[in-house]
Amino acid sequence: MVRQLSIITIAFEETEELIETYNSIKFLLQAGGKWILVVNQPLKNFVHSEGTTVIEGKDKGLYDALNLGLNEVSTDYFMLLHSGDIIFDSEAFSRAITHTQDGHDLILGGSEIGNRLHKSRYWKKWMLRFYIQPPHLPIIYKTQSCIKERYNIEISTVADFYYLRKLFQRQGVRYKHSGEVYIRMLPGGLTTSGLSSFIHVTLSFMKVDGFTPFLLSPFRFFLKIFLR
Repeated sequence: MVRQLSIITIAFEETEELIETYNSIKFLLQAGGKWILVVNQPLKNFVHSEGTTVIEGKDKGLYDALNLGLNEVSTDYFMLLHSGDIIFDSEAFSRAITHTQDGHDLILGGSEIGNRLHKSRYWKKWMLRFYIQPPHLPIIYKTQSCIKERYNIEISTVADFYYLRKLFQRQGVRYKHSGEVYIRMLPGGLTTSGLSSFIHVTLSFMKVDGFTPFLLSPFRFFLKIFLR
């Protein structure tokens, strides 16, 4: 099943963080998986494996880069893994992959961010009403069901939420919790840094949906605590 999976990685340039990401997915590439690397600047010294597609210097930002990556998916399933983030537990990931045999459109998982765990097991689709999404990097997407959707490049920071909301709101969409934690994310991102991130994300939602995200922010705050 791994050979029918593509991983899309977004990177600004050739760094040690990118190498760490690459090293963490070598086992997938060796098993026939695909890697789609979208990098803002040309690679000079980075040597990658067979099965890698590199797109250099064509994106106009993070979400445009993700769309460029989606354009290259030709496998049955895909997932995202940004530069610096890694698959730290290959066995847990392999167990998560087995759930694709059930035919679900989205397989949810969990991630580590610093000393915090971000799991999906208590997340429900109704929580999207309160601007809460499941951990997005550990999601395994069924290509046939999800590939036509694209990220809105006019939205900053939170376009991933609106992308996921469209997928989950489709009639008949099937999702499943794998119960596995296999992604380790770099701490300090715009959406992973505690209270400052919560405020920044709320303001980003308000740019799209007006005052509603602010009114719902207390519920969102307590629900996020429950989900930890």
